[in-house]
Amino acid sequence: MVKLKAVVIAAIVVLIALTGCEAITAIMGQGEPETEAVALSFAYPWDGSRIIQKLALEFDEGNEAIELILMEGGHAYDYLADMAAAFESGNDVPDVLLIHDTWINYLASSGYLRPLDDMLSSRRSEFWDCMTDAASIDGSSFGVPFYQDAGMLYYRTDLIADPPATWQQLEDYAMEAAGDNPLPYLFLFPADSNDSRSYFTAELLSSWQALPELSEEPVKIQDAGTLKAFEVLERMLVNGVVSKDVLDINAEHARQQFENGNVLFMWNWSYAWKLLNRPDSPMYGKVGVAPVPTGQEGSSHRSILSGWHLAIAKNTQNPEEAWLLAEYLAGNEAQMRLAVEGGLMPSRRNLYNQTDWQNAAGINRIMADLFGTGQTMGTGKNFTEQMEIIGNTFYQAVLNSKEPESVLDALKLGLIRISEDEAREGASRASDEDGSSPEKNGAGQ
Repeated sequence: MVKLKAVVIAAIVVLIALTGCEAITAIMGQGEPETEAVALSFAYPWDGSRIIQKLALEFDEGNEAIELILMEGGHAYDYLADMAAAFESGNDVPDVLLIHDTWINYLASSGYLRPLDDMLSSRRSEFWDCMTDAASIDGSSFGVPFYQDAGMLYYRTDLIADPPATWQQLEDYAMEAAGDNPLPYLFLFPADSNDSRSYFTAELLSSWQALPELSEEPVKIQDAGTLKAFEVLERMLVNGVVSKDVLDINAEHARQQFENGNVLFMWNWSYAWKLLNRPDSPMYGKVGVAPVPTGQEGSSHRSILSGWHLAIAKNTQNPEEAWLLAEYLAGNEAQMRLAVEGGLMPSRRNLYNQTDWQNAAGINRIMADLFGTGQTMGTGKNFTEQMEIIGNTFYQAVLNSKEPESVLDALKLGLIRISEDEAREGASRASDEDGSSPEKNGAGQ
């Protein structure tokens, strides 16, 4: 055996001497072409914290077989318009895209998204039920929950001993405090856009279990609960608990007013909690949070959540690589950093059992309860029109002091009209597909 090894080594030495470095290449199997990295594109809206970009780039660095192309868009609706245009034209369609829960029905029913049941079915329990439900259309899942938020009732602990459990209690506490500690605003919330008006209206309706079933055809509206909700709104406007100024107030303006000591109660998103509890905040140590009040004692309220999902384009050529990216961004480590470095609420339910990162991110413990029992808007295919109807109905109710009955009628008329339009469009598409339309049959000429 030793002699055989010596002969082989001697042969190699002679071969190298005769042919040079090419022999080494031949013997070692080098010189084969490298495998080209798979190009994978990822689109997401404007990311002020840059945490989404940072996590995506780290995924790119850790996966040599993938070349990640980042496509950062504008703010929400500008970004959505660009994505819709890309899908319709077939140009610059991303492999993976970040989408809001209110867009899923529209994008999935348009045939733009890839069902993720084979990848997600065994992992749904890792996320909050309301968020996985929001991504399910006709029994198929079209999105991996990425992050979400919930509105909360903020109140001054130096002026209010305990938070109100019902809307009536909120009114009573506000009127009582108004006599002792006059404030510019008794109850303030963002309502400067159709989106913010729609979300607050949804919170109010949820207090009476009257959130419209927007994904149903026709839309289902509960008259009694809806009427009670708008009666409360009318009463708060009449007694001065709510001012018409809310129509010009955005989330940050509301937070600043609260921080400056000008507000008793505030409905706002969770981001405000961390800012109001900075040591240099005038409200430090004087802020409490609670769930949105219920319609009456003993009843329940399901918070309205706003969430973002990772979706995969239906026609992607790289579904496995796309799933790897979604899986990484929705993983435990990325989710914790999303909160600590970006201030965004993780989608993974198991993380809310851990306190270290929640303390570091300044997250209030109430969030787990809100996410566990919450619900999304559940919009239909024509979600932009639905949000516009809800937002405009609220706007008219506040600006023109509309009677609750007329507000209910306007809401029903608008939402049902959209639902009927959807039904007609669906029937027309079906007729075109089976060739039964009058034009295709030669009728009506």
